[in-house]
Amino acid sequence: MRTIVSILAFAVAVPTFAPIASAAPATKGGKSAAATQVRAILVYASNKKGGVDRRLAAYADNLKRNLPFDTFRFGGEGASTLSKGGHATITFAGDHRVELQDDPGDGLRLKAYWMKSSEVIISTTLTLVPGVPGVLVRRGAGDGEVPVVLLIAR
Repeated sequence: MRTIVSILAFAVAVPTFAPIASAAPATKGGKSAAATQVRAILVYASNKKGGVDRRLAAYADNLKRNLPFDTFRFGGEGASTLSKGGHATITFAGDHRVELQDDPGDGLRLKAYWMKSSEVIISTTLTLVPGVPGVLVRRGAGDGEVPVVLLIAR
């Protein structure tokens, strides 16, 4: 069966989290001179009538509005600092990981590789708006849970 890959960006502001560390001043192009902090959240989405995990409350309305599911379960989270031109990896339970690479140019442009074991689930380049989640979704066959990754840059 054909896999549908969706990449969404929430258009509405979401509550912000305390920064992981102090951010360096922005350069003219919008990138930090030293590094970008990226937080990743693994979510399992389904239509099991289970509601939204309380750890995802800040994203509940946007998840429900933008994805065709009614249940969102927290699967784990991680964070990393990505230096200009550098690489970073964020790992989750269940053998999922997101490998990030800073893509040169203006703004927060990242190459993202979402992996499960040695399988590439999604390979894409996206531009993030600080504080606004970028969403990676992979839909497959069956009525089970669908993994979703939220990427939030600071």
